[in-house]
Amino acid sequence: MKNSVAVSGVPMSRQRNLNNANDEAILFGHYDWTLVALSIALACTASYAALDLTARTAHSEGRSRTL
Repeated sequence: MKNSVAVSGVPMSRQRNLNNANDEAILFGHYDWTLVALSIALACTASYAALDLTARTAHSEGRSRTL
């Protein structure tokens, strides 16, 4: 019996195995809540610093504003 080959060049028997593997694949994840909290705190601090810098730039006058 000949193995038939699909258009992609992968044998049909291998394609069936790939399809079954994709159907059964389940991803499990784990979050380190300490790192999640740290990243949120870092993002809040960075956004505050960016807004503060923007406000200072908007209120500055003279040569320091062009720099």
